[in-house]
Formats: sequence, C-alpha cells, structure tokens
Amino acid sequence: MSEETKVCPYCKKNSRPSRPSPDPSDSKTSPYNPGQKTIYRWHLTPREKPDKAKPERPRANADLIEAFTLGPESVRSRAMDEILGNRRQIAQEMIAAFEDESLLGREHIAKVLGRTRERSALPALIKGLMSSDRSISLASAWALGRIGDPVAIAPLAEQLKSPDEQKRQFIAHVIGAMGDSSASTELGRLLNDLKPQIRLQALLSLTCIQGRGSVKILELSLRDADPIVRRATTQILRLVDPGRVWRRAMTYISALLAAALAGFLIWKLR
Repeated sequence: MSEETKVCPYCKKNSRPSRPSPDPSDSKTSPYNPGQKTIYRWHLTPREKPDKAKPERPRANADLIEAFTLGPESVRSRAMDEILGNRRQIAQEMIAAFEDESLLGREHIAKVLGRTRERSALPALIKGLMSSDRSISLASAWALGRIGDPVAIAPLAEQLKSPDEQKRQFIAHVIGAMGDSSASTELGRLLNDLKPQIRLQALLSLTCIQGRGSVKILELSLRDADPIVRRATTQILRLVDPGRVWRRAMTYISALLAAALAGFLIWKLR
C-alpha cells in the first residue's frame, strides 16, 4: 500500500501528519506533505492489525487465582465474575490450587467450585472436608452440598461425629438441604446431642428429608429439656401436620362428651 493512502485499512481512520511517530526512521521515510493526510509506515505494520477472529486474551489464570484467594473483597468479587465466565478453561487449575495446602484462601476456591457445581472436584473437596482447618472444612461441606452428588453423603455423615460443635451443626444443615435419606440414622443420633442448637438442626434436617414421616420423631422432641427446642418443634408440627391440632382438639372434646354422657347415665340409673 502506498504512503499516499488517506484511510488506514485497519482502523478505518485518517492518519494525521501532526501525530508524532514512535519510530523516527519511519518519520524520515514518510515526510510530511503540507495539506495532505498521510499514513506513516508504522501505522500499517502487522502488529497493529486487530485480529477479530481471536478473542481478547484473558488474564493469566495463575494471577486470577492469586487475586481471588488473597485479594480484598472488591478484587475477589471481580475475579469471581471472571472465573465464572471462564470456568471450563480454569476448572482444573482451580482444583489444583485447592489441593495445594500451602496456599492461603483455599476456602474461597471451594466456594467457587461449589457454585460452578464442578463434579470433577469431588475428590479434592472430600479431602478438604477432613481438614483440621475449620474454614476449609466448612467451605468444602458447603461446596459438596451445592454439587449435590450422593457420593458425598457418606463422608459428610462421618463428619457428624466431629467434636467441633459448629461443624456438626453446619454439616447437619447441608445434609438436610441435600435431602438424601441415607444419612437419616446419623442425623437421628444428633437428637441426643448435648447442644440444643444441634438437636434443633437435626430435627429440621430430618423434617426436610422425611416430611410427614418425621411426625413421630417430632412428637418425642416435644418433651425436650430445652424450651426453645420444644417451641420450635411445635411450630414445625403445625407446618408438617396442620390437622394434628384439630385432631387433638376433637379427641379432648370427645373425651369430655363421653364423660358427660357417662355421668348423665349414672344419674338416671339412680
């Protein structure tokens, strides 16, 4: 293409002679002609040609993971959006980063793996569930619950025996949200836990899993030692079995009528 071309074929704009050239040698070979718009040779170099076939190159995945795990909340939020937009390309690197125990902020990676429901991350998340670090363990439990694979039920149920009270309560919540009845036995054992908040969470989870089938268990919990558990159980029963109150009222009314009729008959026979 000649130097007298007035419009750049790449940017489709006129090149102004007054624009300084980054390369002095090009300026010498393309002199300024008064009253004429000229394109410098540096403007037509292949490196300046935009390639529309190729998408814009994303930030390096390693830098993105580092920003997500170690950055402040605002940076993590932007990194989250970018990761979710490229989750297929970055999933394996995220799993590898989560398995690196020396990396800080791994709990954030577990949450991303849960949000994307990345089933290939199940082994890594199950291993993270066993971690002595509470934040890693709870984040892994949450991610396993979001993925919802039945393979995770057995490891989650095993962690209900943990001496950590917060861990037992949260995992009971996760199992209830998954709705898998295979962990009902382990949840039933939590009804005898020393902590009332854990007993209440076990009741809620069993209700989510069994529905009306949990009425008998709820009726036993009406005699719980903690008043908060008893009140909550009463409210749960009203939701699960709304006709129960009416049936109990009818039973009392029937008993009173029977007693009144028996008294009347006794009085008549005298």
